[in-house]
Amino acid sequence: SFHECCILGYTFLMTLTRPQLLELAEPVPSGPSTRHLIELSKRYNVPLLAGLLEVEDETLYNTYIAVS
Repeated sequence: SFHECCILGYTFLMTLTRPQLLELAEPVPSGPSTRHLIELSKRYNVPLLAGLLEVEDETLYNTYIAVS
């Protein structure tokens, strides 16, 4: 389990503009970070939880995912 927006670095995100945040955000579950966490979870047979910045229809979400 990791903290809020750990994939992108929460403190770092606070200094960015909305357009910059939109560039870093990704869809869930099809984004690269979620896919990679799913792969790691399967490989090591452990559940993983992590925070990231999700985008859906130009709306940003502070999302926490759980994969297994």
